[in-house]
Amino acid sequence: MTSPVGPDVATLAGIIGQPTRAAILDALLGGRWLTATELAKRAGVAPPTASAHLAALVESGLVKRRSSGRHRYHALAGSEVGAALESLGRLAAPRTHDGAGSAAER
Repeated sequence: MTSPVGPDVATLAGIIGQPTRAAILDALLGGRWLTATELAKRAGVAPPTASAHLAALVESGLVKRRSSGRHRYHALAGSEVGAALESLGRLAAPRTHDGAGSAAER
């Protein structure tokens, strides 16, 4: 039986774990299609930087892209991507109910 946690999960975690990519994914959680320029503003980076990160996110299958005239719009690749990101966000949130702290503090 193959483990669900393996090299592919580690690769995906590395892609998501990069701070600019995480900010871009967070901006896309709203469900809207956004341009690289809009995502760059939300992530606090230059548009070419956002475009490079978006290329990696599209290649990984986390983000989809569509063109309309000169503009390219980006959105999460599906509801399962949004659900996974929201689950990761809950795991990363500080835990105060038992004083255990966040997962990074353990």
